[in-house]
Amino acid sequence: LAFQKELRESRRNIRALNNYYNSLNTKLITLKSNTRNTPGVPVDSLNEISSWQKEMAQLGIKINGDKSLAKRAFETFPSLNQFLGTVAWSSYNYTGAPTAGQKKKLATANKMYKGIHEQVKSIGTKTQELQSKLEALGAPYLEDSLPE
Repeated sequence: LAFQKELRESRRNIRALNNYYNSLNTKLITLKSNTRNTPGVPVDSLNEISSWQKEMAQLGIKINGDKSLAKRAFETFPSLNQFLGTVAWSSYNYTGAPTAGQKKKLATANKMYKGIHEQVKSIGTKTQELQSKLEALGAPYLEDSLPE
């Protein structure tokens, strides 16, 4: 029962990470467009956003796997979602104690989650700070912004 609770909490956290990651990617695209189209915004802002987008692309591979290599029949390292999905799938309708393999994969997924979470959170914080600066310079407000 403790393993199932840990698995459920891990799935909850990783699902939230996936959602945040996807919305942050969308926000970066919009922010980049706003940066290009707002007069007086420092050009360095575009470089920052581009570097964050590159980081996000690398994190996307860790979260979802390298689909580009996989579709060319190259072996790829399992992604965070693959580790978790394997554990969740193999534990459905299984009434016995969790196997050593299930425990190991869940531990690996949780370890991966912690590292990815910190990186995504850091990019999210930096993005929010840049968004505030751009809005102060007259850039359009984003969906999740409300003028003062």
